[in-house]
Amino acid sequence: MPIPNRYLLLALVLSVNVPGAAFAASVFTTRPDDPAAVYITPQEFGVRGDGTTDDSAGIQAAIDKATTTPNGGIVFLPSGRYRLTRTIYVWRGVRVIGWGATRPVFVLAASTPCAASISSSSTPRSSRTRFSRSL
Repeated sequence: MPIPNRYLLLALVLSVNVPGAAFAASVFTTRPDDPAAVYITPQEFGVRGDGTTDDSAGIQAAIDKATTTPNGGIVFLPSGRYRLTRTIYVWRGVRVIGWGATRPVFVLAASTPCAASISSSSTPRSSRTRFSRSL
């Protein structure tokens, strides 16, 4: 007997909203080598990726640096939990790509614009970017 479509849809929705899904394996498990790319590192951008330190300014600076190439650029973000307390603008032509054992996670502080509309029951459905609301 085939499984009704409504049960498949329910299973999909539940699997997306599981908090552990934010720690899914990354497609790029090792750092890609691209001399034209911007790599977010603690040394250059001051990010920590620990989930408690505000990494907003460092991530925005890396994205802004990628705009200096004529057609946009690529920003590589290593695995970690990056706390954001302000809006991050990703400019036209810029791509942000995570790498490492697990996908990077953006942790939104309660005061972050739009954080009130994102909760554990309304996690964005994107398979590439995960948001987590700080408790």
